[in-house]
Amino acid sequence: MKMFKGTESQLYNFVYSLRGEDDSTVAYIKLEGKIKNIFKICDCLECLGIFYSLDLRGIISAEGKIIDVGYQPPFSFRNLDFLKELYLPDTVKRFYRNGIENCPNLTKVRFPQGLTEIANKSIVNCPKLTVFMHKEIQHTSPKMFWNISRLVISKHSSFKLSGSSILSKDGKTYYGTTDGESREIRVPSGVEKAASYSFWAQEGIIRFPATLKEISNNCFSDCDCTLVFEDPMKVKFPADGFKDKKLIVPQYDETVLKQDKIKKFKERATSAALEQRYRDLEKLLPQSSHYKIHLSNPIYSKECILCEVDFPKEYFGFTCHNRMNFYIPILEGFDEQAEYLVNILKSM
Repeated sequence: MKMFKGTESQLYNFVYSLRGEDDSTVAYIKLEGKIKNIFKICDCLECLGIFYSLDLRGIISAEGKIIDVGYQPPFSFRNLDFLKELYLPDTVKRFYRNGIENCPNLTKVRFPQGLTEIANKSIVNCPKLTVFMHKEIQHTSPKMFWNISRLVISKHSSFKLSGSSILSKDGKTYYGTTDGESREIRVPSGVEKAASYSFWAQEGIIRFPATLKEISNNCFSDCDCTLVFEDPMKVKFPADGFKDKKLIVPQYDETVLKQDKIKKFKERATSAALEQRYRDLEKLLPQSSHYKIHLSNPIYSKECILCEVDFPKEYFGFTCHNRMNFYIPILEGFDEQAEYLVNILKSM
């Protein structure tokens, strides 16, 4: 193993001396003092084409203590093919989104003792990485890990693991999964609530147990999923509906539901989608003193919104009403039809 201990300026001479080493070489880099540009350091090491461990416990940035890891300010570790181990300074207190991303050979990260906050998707696409949560962190989301090898949670943490599922200590709240590649998620039995962002950017099928009672707001952000419920009649839908265009009406499993329950659940799910579409249309449609807009749901169709545009005109003391009707589907074609209606109204 090649060893280095020194400052950033000394490191570049060391990197030059390693040129020509084969890819079986492993380097241990321990930096000290101030660093100006972590991206330049990582680029130089990556260009060597050899595996390396990066120890930053003895450094500060040119601006002072390094408190944040993530895009803002720019102290992050992304697209590093040869990084195997990372040791962060103890001054780091906050871990933001994409702080460590796309490091296929990273196996170890040392979380600083002073860490107090970890955001969603802080560590992304590091399939060989084992993460150890050594204590209870005050402000955190278990969705901070996406596609890692293993998560080890200490007894002092607020969470526990059930297979690849991250749950609250009592097992009643589902927060996410460490398996970022699976296209079928089975939420463990006993879970009563799905937390916000717990299925962020998930694809495929999500199966919920009969114990589920509540789905939190923003639970399915950026999803393209089919939802399957064992007992959907007692599930409380999000207050803001299902925002994502690809996830409007939850699906149901006909093999475990009786026909009357299927009908009631389908109506309830469609109502939730309809309410969300009402809100979407109200925000999209332009207002004018020349016409009035009324939105309703046609009696003969539960899968579209009737948009009545009324143009009142007065003739010799009488008011005549010219009315145009538009039918906006709540599922496929909503965006296209809503845009068409907006363009017509703007031209009037």
